[in-house]
Amino acid sequence: MDYLGGLTQRSRPPYKSVSRAKAGCRFGRRGLRKPGKLRPQPEHIMKQLLLATALIALPVAAFSSYQIFLVPAAGQVSAGIGDTSAFTGIITDVQAFAAKGDIEGAKTRIKDFEIAWDENAKGLRSLDPATWDTIDGAADTALKAVRASAPDAATIQTALADLQISLGAPVQANAAAPTAVAAGLGDTSAFTSIISDVQADADKADFAAAKTRITDFETAWDDQASALRALDGAAWGTVDDAADAALDAVRATTPDAAQVTETLAALQAALQAAKSVTP
Repeated sequence: MDYLGGLTQRSRPPYKSVSRAKAGCRFGRRGLRKPGKLRPQPEHIMKQLLLATALIALPVAAFSSYQIFLVPAAGQVSAGIGDTSAFTGIITDVQAFAAKGDIEGAKTRIKDFEIAWDENAKGLRSLDPATWDTIDGAADTALKAVRASAPDAATIQTALADLQISLGAPVQANAAAPTAVAAGLGDTSAFTSIISDVQADADKADFAAAKTRITDFETAWDDQASALRALDGAAWGTVDDAADAALDAVRATTPDAAQVTETLAALQAALQAAKSVTP
């Protein structure tokens, strides 16, 4: 025991460790040394490299799995212009007329096809230009055959059969793909607007004005009849029947206000229901 208060030579006073920690110094065999920069050990470097590789590889693998299992390949969606049944239905009618030798009937019906095809040309061509060109070429051939100055029955049937084949081929395999020809008559707002005017005149008991305005509807409806019937024959028939009832009510010798209102409301409902699912 010495003069430091009974401490042995091997004892370590606590203040030494505290002072070393604060000074950031190290003790060696030669006493106190200045702090130095630690060199990373090889095994530590290897661990860091492995960790970095794993962090990079994991997202890449996850993204690749997403691409493989969740994203459909481009080849899984077949090219095409959608549901062509509205067009094939018209050509079937043309074939029936031609088979009976009714070339005039065939000419009238194929005109319906031509109007519907031309009105939808922009949308259909944007879906698949190559398919559209193929069908358009077949359509031109069929139109020329039916409209020939001296129509040949065999030529007509061959041209119509080829057109049916080209129309039957392009249906898209992907059920979620948009269809180019929607059920319905398209935008019927021009017609509903006229009928609203007719109803306004009838509400004022001005049946002379109502008759004049509903004649505007009749003219516009008849002018569009071929094109609208080609788009959706059933919808067109429903609206046409409602229109006839409204025309009869408004044009009655002694119009009944309640009947006029009822028939006009039914016509408005039919026109609204006949709107296409897609514009």
